[in-house]
Amino acid sequence: MSGVALVAVALLTVVGGTLSNANAKNSKKLERHPGVGIGVGNLPPDRIDDVLRAAHAEGIRLVDTAAASNNEHIIAATNKELDPPMSVETKVWYTHLGYNRTIMSVEASRKGLNVAKINIVLIHWPRCNDDIPWMNCEQEENALPEEVKAAGPAPHLAGSDDEKPWRGSWRALEELHKQGKVGGIGVSNFDVNEMNELISMATVRPHFAQNSVWSYFFDKPLIELLKEHGVFYQAYSVMNAFLPQFHMDNFPRGSPEWERVTSAVFAVSGFGDALESEGFPHMSESELLIAYLTANGVGIIPRSGNHAHIASNAKAAGALDALPADRLEDLGHLLDEWLRATHKQPKQSPHNGDEDL
Repeated sequence: MSGVALVAVALLTVVGGTLSNANAKNSKKLERHPGVGIGVGNLPPDRIDDVLRAAHAEGIRLVDTAAASNNEHIIAATNKELDPPMSVETKVWYTHLGYNRTIMSVEASRKGLNVAKINIVLIHWPRCNDDIPWMNCEQEENALPEEVKAAGPAPHLAGSDDEKPWRGSWRALEELHKQGKVGGIGVSNFDVNEMNELISMATVRPHFAQNSVWSYFFDKPLIELLKEHGVFYQAYSVMNAFLPQFHMDNFPRGSPEWERVTSAVFAVSGFGDALESEGFPHMSESELLIAYLTANGVGIIPRSGNHAHIASNAKAAGALDALPADRLEDLGHLLDEWLRATHKQPKQSPHNGDEDL
């Protein structure tokens, strides 16, 4: 069994999900890739039902959302009509860091999703940070219901001598996991130092870590740490890291920057042409990226409201599993150069992803 297949089996075991009774053409293939999901965190509420049904028809069996997105009840309404239902991954917002607040958040999510057990719950952010423009720590704290404020101290006011609120949240997730109310537990947007601290204090190792795809390419210490401890890596903003910043109009034609971006894009495209001549399916640059990530055992959760893009993402998952390791590494170097050519990290949205693939 391949490494990717082993990851898939482990993932299903943790979340308690299922990929049985899948009827769509791609479903049998995607049974090997349960980490390929659909993100709905930033989707307009009236689009979610349609997107989930389109993803389900393509064999996608994981939906990623967050408590802060206020759409868990919509997911629940659609999911009860799907066979099999999709596994759900949700997250605890930074206003609910701390043991008691996290318990309240997860219980609210269980109610919203109408389930006894949530497949996956992550800590969305390790803290609120007013240096990030869209984070409004004091304002969000003041807007909370009184019962949440009474459940524990405001996490953004924790001092240097206080316990980090996310540590209390982790203890809460461990307890909920042991009680069978949550399947997999993990974190999102943690850096390598925070992950080291988490792994050192955890009595239940984190099952999942979710970060921008940028981290997969450029934060090697983090990725190596996750591999060492068997933490499943999920990438969000899968295409935001590449496409929005690389349209040729962003650079003066003929400039060194324009030349570098052009060369990087053409190199990836040329690699795809070579693969096609060897019998692999035709793939666009974005499909090559998805195929590369899934072949390396990375979960992806692109957000899309476009049926054609959802189908394209599903088609790409697993398309390069048979590619020899050295060729896969060559593709990785080309994708690395493509990302470096943009000169800056992708933006991070409040709900992990702001793309339309």
